[in-house]
Amino acid sequence: MLARNFVNSVARVERFAKQQARPFIAKVYRPQPRHWERKAGRVELWLSYEQWRDRPLGETHR
Repeated sequence: MLARNFVNSVARVERFAKQQARPFIAKVYRPQPRHWERKAGRVELWLSYEQWRDRPLGETHR
């Protein structure tokens, strides 16, 4: 199921990467279980370079 979600989400991931300033960390979420076979997961920005650079020292995540 993870592989199917990856295959279904490739176009969405590529589109996201083209629109986002680099570097960044993004997460790909799986769709609801009843949609795994057909739908792509959503892609969301998790951490931009600016957010990473401006975080307080010692902070490892949001």
